[in-house]
Amino acid sequence: MKTSTQITCRIGLFLAAGILIMLLNTSCNNIQPWQEYLAVETGFNHIPPDSSQQIIVWKKPNTNDSYLNCWLDSIKSHCGPIRISVFCQDCDSSLLLLTGAGIKTFIQGTGTTKGGGSTCSSGCPPAGDGDTIYWCVNLPVDIDKTDSVYNQDEGSMGVLAPESFANPAITVAVFDTGIEPGELGKFLYHGKSPICLAPNAVNGWNFPNQNNNIIDDYNRPKGHGAIVARIIAEQVNHYKLNGVNILPVKIHDANGQSDLFSVLCGFAYAKERGAKIINASFGFYAPKKPIIPGTPVLAEDPTALLLKKYIQYYLTNNHILLVAAAGNKNDVLEKAVFTNAGLTPPTDLRNLDNVYFYPASLAGDPDLPNVIAVTTVSTRTNIVSPNQNYSKNVVDIGVDAESINGDHYYFRNPRVKNGFSEGSSFATPIVTGILCAHYNLIMENVSLNSFNKDLILGFLLRQNFNLGILTTFNDTIKTGVMFNKATP
Repeated sequence: MKTSTQITCRIGLFLAAGILIMLLNTSCNNIQPWQEYLAVETGFNHIPPDSSQQIIVWKKPNTNDSYLNCWLDSIKSHCGPIRISVFCQDCDSSLLLLTGAGIKTFIQGTGTTKGGGSTCSSGCPPAGDGDTIYWCVNLPVDIDKTDSVYNQDEGSMGVLAPESFANPAITVAVFDTGIEPGELGKFLYHGKSPICLAPNAVNGWNFPNQNNNIIDDYNRPKGHGAIVARIIAEQVNHYKLNGVNILPVKIHDANGQSDLFSVLCGFAYAKERGAKIINASFGFYAPKKPIIPGTPVLAEDPTALLLKKYIQYYLTNNHILLVAAAGNKNDVLEKAVFTNAGLTPPTDLRNLDNVYFYPASLAGDPDLPNVIAVTTVSTRTNIVSPNQNYSKNVVDIGVDAESINGDHYYFRNPRVKNGFSEGSSFATPIVTGILCAHYNLIMENVSLNSFNKDLILGFLLRQNFNLGILTTFNDTIKTGVMFNKATP
């Protein structure tokens, strides 16, 4: 084993999967506990202008603290100062955000911008089974600016009045730019306090500002999350089966910006708040590299590995559905993730077989049967919207557009009169709303031990709830499943 003087930031463990498993068997001297590094500062902006300034570290539960202590001390000793912030607090105290002068040096030393590791060369007892630390760069996760709305100022539709429902309300978490609480009325979540993050976060949480202001301040008065939440409530109101409590998880600021750390902490927060379904009308691109025979697919993208393991632990294991937008056509952004990685962009960047768009791309992972990817289609043109992503291996559902104008496939915007919205962001809450509305029926007919989307979609198709399978979509959607938006 190398001595501590032989190990520097330029000698890292090039762990392609971004996973660090400590297998060290000597004893540490004067290693500082990670809790002593904590520096949670009021007003500290955890969305940096340069993502290489920060890394996310997740100490998988039951992992011995000594391994994390040792690793952090190695970074501090060899790379420079670091600061640890625990914004997720008691939602997940093992989810850490590292920043400081040493982080950029550490990342450069590992030879990767996605993930890797370093190790303390002396002083750690042997690792036990399951002692695992994951890390990756804290990437930006922004609202897709290609989502569009128009005719937004022709008069508000007012408060949506709940109908009488046959079954109790379930909680659905809306990860977005916030909501308009006054428009949701009794559909707004009211939880018990405290659970995690803050004692007064009973109606939701604002991650950018670390407070309970859940109002949608993005592109006002148009909004984004406000439209998504209203679509969900409207679909639920139509079927009159299950009620719904909408939990706003405001991860995006007024500019539509967020980061991966907020997404991960949001998952833990939603689980603690009792969410059964999460609506994810957002995503971020990553390059899909040539597959090396015998290498796990996720090994090429360590960020995906951390995201996958986190979703498994908090969502899959707790039977929480994650309904994710497949993403919109964005050639500039899609090409950039390839060129920045030194790769040649594929010809068809809308096909998620060629490029990753997370979290939707995880819908193709058999270990995550609770992740559902959604796009927009049209039964009039028999194609996926030319402005949205597709994949016969990843995308699960297409929602039939209500209006078409050239290459633009629209849904009615339920927040305003004569308003329309375009984007997979707005197809996604239609699916979420239908799943929420039929949640009790789903749970009665799908075993908890095999709770997955194939059984759920199969059940819904048998009930013929505005659904269908069209063979014309077989090359662009996994099963050809198509949903129709219920119109009040």
